[in-house]
Parts: sequence; structure tokens; C-alpha cells
Amino acid sequence: MPRDISAGSGFFTEWLLGPSPAVVAIGEADGFSAQALSRALHQALRTGPRPITLDLSRVTFIDGTALGAITSAAASYPGQPLKVSGASPFTVRLFRLVGMEHLLAA
Repeated sequence: MPRDISAGSGFFTEWLLGPSPAVVAIGEADGFSAQALSRALHQALRTGPRPITLDLSRVTFIDGTALGAITSAAASYPGQPLKVSGASPFTVRLFRLVGMEHLLAA
């Protein structure tokens, strides 16, 4: 399975291609790493009309800047499904507080 790895300051994303493409985020998703997260999401979402999963199961912290990067990427590709999986209860609460619960995988 081909993959591309991007790095920010102590933060990594891994782009997994295959039948179920996913961006796997690892580390702290914050103001320092939001650009790396944004780049990875835009790269994934540009691949065409197929569902993309953002796996947050290995994210230890997330802040408003990273949430903004996720929202912006999702809004930039209308009709291109982006679902978030593996979110911690804290992250799920943040998504709900800012009205982004529609991105959470069922």
C-alpha cells in the first residue's frame, strides 16, 4: 500500500492509499502542526470522489487551530466525503461544541 509521510513539529501524518484511503495523524495536533495536517488533508481530498478517513486514534492533543484546518479542508472539497475516526472523548466533545459532529464517523 503506497504511503506518503509528512512531518510537523513532533507531529506526523501518514497518507494510506488503498480501497479505504486514510490520513493517519500522530502526535499533537495544534498550532505548530496544523499546516502539516492541512497539507495532508488537501492532498488526500484532491484524489477524487471517494470517502477519505481522518484517523485521530494516535493524536494525543488537539486544539482549535487543528480543528480549523480540518474544517477548512472539508469545506474546500464539497461533495468529497471526509469522516473522522478514532477521536478521543475529549476530541468528540470539541467537534460537537464547534458544530463539526457531522464529520465524526458513526
